[in-house]
Amino acid sequence: MMVLTKKVLLIVEGAQAEKKLMRHFYSLYSISNIEIVSFETNIYVLHRHLQQFYSTNTGHIDYDAIDIVLVINEYLKLEENNKFNRTDFSDILLIFDFDPHDNLFDFKVVKELLLHFNNSTENGKLYINYPMVEAYKDIVNNFDHFQASKVQLTDIRRYKQLVGSRSVYTDLRKIDAETGNTIIQFHLNKLENITNKQLMDEDIYSALGELQNYTLQTEHAVFIINTCLIYFIEEYGELYI
Repeated sequence: MMVLTKKVLLIVEGAQAEKKLMRHFYSLYSISNIEIVSFETNIYVLHRHLQQFYSTNTGHIDYDAIDIVLVINEYLKLEENNKFNRTDFSDILLIFDFDPHDNLFDFKVVKELLLHFNNSTENGKLYINYPMVEAYKDIVNNFDHFQASKVQLTDIRRYKQLVGSRSVYTDLRKIDAETGNTIIQFHLNKLENITNKQLMDEDIYSALGELQNYTLQTEHAVFIINTCLIYFIEEYGELYI
């Protein structure tokens, strides 16, 4: 079992899906020292909040002045005894959906947040799932099929239902270490292939965002890819089988 002296804080978009997914994969790695808090709204609302309370006189967000843990305490209006403390956490992850169908969608927001939330041990690292977290199980056939798979913008509002009807991974509880490795590897390989970059490249997630925006503009679609599970490879390596 991996022993962590401090917790990992996960700030996630939804109240259920991300929590269940990340808790399950942490359990596969025998890691329990985590704290998951739901922001309960999307990345564009988060940006709007930062713009409202952390902007300079020029109207730009002062990211140097932001402690994302304090932001969460304030936004969720947590009672004093329930507030989080930055010193309790070794790493901070922010996990949100791309949500290109949302009325507030603005790729400039995505680009800006990916640029500034890029280190889990400092102000937090942002992982965006395309089009949303359920992409982790949107694997129907072999890798070649998955590598090219996209979802049309017109289908995103019913994406959860589409995935539920075609995925081979219908029960999260049945995903074991071997299957978990396979799923993570599918998404990692796709990330590296479509961006033509390696995981070690610092700009790989920004490059993915640019590619997704280009694909959205030219094809009205986005590549299906979950990035929050790739974190496990970045931090812990492959699961021991």
